[in-house]
Amino acid sequence: MVGKRIRSERQVGLEPSSTVVLANRVALAGAIIGSFQPSQTQNPAGRTTTSSRRETSRATSKPSRMKDTAVATFDRLDYDPVSNLPRAYSSLSAPQATQIGSLFAFISAVLATLGVFFLIEGSVIGSFTELSLDDLLPFFFSFVILFGSLSLSHFLVRSFFDRELHFSPDIFVSGVCSIPFGIAALMSGIVGLFSFSIVMVLMLISFCYIMMIIYSSLTSISGVPNKIAIPSVPLVVVGCAYLSKSFLFVFII
Repeated sequence: MVGKRIRSERQVGLEPSSTVVLANRVALAGAIIGSFQPSQTQNPAGRTTTSSRRETSRATSKPSRMKDTAVATFDRLDYDPVSNLPRAYSSLSAPQATQIGSLFAFISAVLATLGVFFLIEGSVIGSFTELSLDDLLPFFFSFVILFGSLSLSHFLVRSFFDRELHFSPDIFVSGVCSIPFGIAALMSGIVGLFSFSIVMVLMLISFCYIMMIIYSSLTSISGVPNKIAIPSVPLVVVGCAYLSKSFLFVFII
């Protein structure tokens, strides 16, 4: 009876010990967990990076790349957007031109809205009322509609002579045209209370810049002949005014 109850040393040696079983289970669990870890690759510098880190770096680098491209494009314009417009546009791809033009238009709309805010706050109306963000939003959307109408009008006129039927040059040109307008509107809001004639001079200068930028875009980017581009410029401006009036009546009024 005692011999049956006591296992032989050989039987004990054949059975796996609890330590070995535990080690095997830990190894199996580690293998399963490791299969869910992100894959690792080596970059050109020889450092190991995971796919999740690569995706995060791509997501965070997109705004910085767009900001760098916008700054580089603004530097290429270099206080002379008329002559340097073709060089600035040719350095961008079609999606980049659309993004940069939209960014310029957005910033200019903000500047123009600030100009309206300064003008109203310093006037007699500002002494009776206090402007809020809700009061400024219609002005902001009005400027956005104005730049969008300029893009559409430029596209409609350009499409008669240019076979590239996409909006990237039109949005880019509209964004570049919005820069002098936004700066003039902001300066007009600051100095408008002191002299109305200064406001007229600033807006006249911005309007002349816009006309010359449109002419440069038609001749240098779209390849429209000079004798056709000259009468096409007022067509773009008139079309922009008509479209703006129509869109403002639908969306704002």
